[in-house]
Formats: sequence, C-alpha cells, structure tokens
Amino acid sequence: MKRLVSALFAAAACSAVPVPPEDAGTAEDAGPRAVDAGATGVTFRLEYVTDEPPASIYVQASDYSGAPAWVTVKSASGERVRMFRPCDVCACAACGACGVCGAAMPRVEPLASGAAVSLAWGGVTYPGGSCGAGSTCYTEAPLEAGSYVATFCWGTEQQNGFVSSLACKDVPFEHPAVGGVVVHREDHAG
Repeated sequence: MKRLVSALFAAAACSAVPVPPEDAGTAEDAGPRAVDAGATGVTFRLEYVTDEPPASIYVQASDYSGAPAWVTVKSASGERVRMFRPCDVCACAACGACGVCGAAMPRVEPLASGAAVSLAWGGVTYPGGSCGAGSTCYTEAPLEAGSYVATFCWGTEQQNGFVSSLACKDVPFEHPAVGGVVVHREDHAG
C-alpha cells in the first residue's frame, strides 16, 4: 500500500498534462484540457452517435504518462507529434538535472450515444533531443503550420484501465485548423 501511495504522489507531481483537478473534465462535459488552445491551438473532438449496440464506447482518458491517449497527431509524412511534456526524461535545458515521475494510473471513460469528449491542446510540441554525454531530453516548440493527421481511437470494451477492441480513424487537417477544431463523429445510427 505504501508503494502504491508513493507511486500516486510521484505521478501527480509530474503529470504530463498540466491540468488543475477542477478543470479536468469528463466525457460528459468538455473533456480534459491540456493548455489554453489560444491562437495556435487545436481542439480535438470525438463524438459518438448510435441507435444500436453498443450503447457506449470507451476512450483512453489517460495512459501511463497521465496524458489523454484517445487522440494522437502525426505529420503528413507519418512522424508522430509529441503533444504532451514527458515526465520520464528531462528538458534539454536541465540536461539530466531533474527528477522523473512514476507511472500514472491509466483511466478509461465511457462515451454514451450523443456524447462527446474534447481536448483543447495549445499546439506546443515536445520533440526529443540529446544533451551532455548523449542523455535523452526534450525541447519545446510550437506546432509548425502544415498538413497533419489526427488519429481518434476508441473501443467497445475496457479492461484493467485500458480500452480494448480498439478502432481508430485518421482525420487529416491543416494547422492552423479552420476554426481551431478537428472533429471525428463516429456514427452508428441507422
């Protein structure tokens, strides 16, 4: 028990998503928010509509890093964009002089028919780098204007904090996005 409590404190101290608990949101409201989307940010939205089973789908609200995992972004060439500050490596400016966090508890949220989950992302990326004697680190940079693909994922089952029976849909978009919103509507209505 003591080890579990220590792990939870470590995860909370180094969350990949800097969100005050009162603003975290749920699938029923606006969903988790990372940083102010502002002029360069993007809001990702997954909507679910059905009149047949399953009445709900599930999204990976957070993974072991503590970050939402139901939407990812990659460049048009397929290179994954790191959307959240990693807590398992230091910033290149600190070059190894930082603490790292423990794993967060993965979390799944149900998404009922007619509901949606949203993520307002500030458009800050965290590309990898190296410093010192080849230590791995990250830098911070704004998402460059251009073509990207948002991959929205959900599942029809969940087990042990993870979504299973996974399905994903790629949605191409230009950054800055028109209206700042990229939406996928998973529609099973007949």
